Amino acid sequence: MWRGLGSFDSRKSSLSTWLFTIARNCLTDYFRAQGNKPVEVEMPSDFEPLSEAPRALDLRRDLRQALGGLGDREREIVSLKFGAAMTNRKIAQLLGISESNVGTILYRSLNKIKTQIEGGMQND
Repeated sequence: MWRGLGSFDSRKSSLSTWLFTIARNCLTDYFRAQGNKPVEVEMPSDFEPLSEAPRALDLRRDLRQALGGLGDREREIVSLKFGAAMTNRKIAQLLGISESNVGTILYRSLNKIKTQIEGGMQND
């Protein structure tokens, strides 16, 4: 960030969008360097699943599979919208696409996710 501060242009985006882009690019570079290694997460020794955990785990699995079925751009837009709580306008600025394009991609992506999850629920 410090090295690129001279290249920041407030006419193109806000400072927060610019910083978020730097962070996103750093994470992308990091995960690309890791390859397809699985990520290991340690659960605390005192972790006790809730009684509804089996169904919640099924839904999480279904959601993960549905997200995996999206293209890279679709998955990124869904992540920015719901993971980073960004507006369509901010996402459009960040990705260099129109705000209406973000809305269209988001709408279609959520429909794909819904269809896949509902199909999985019917098969259970």
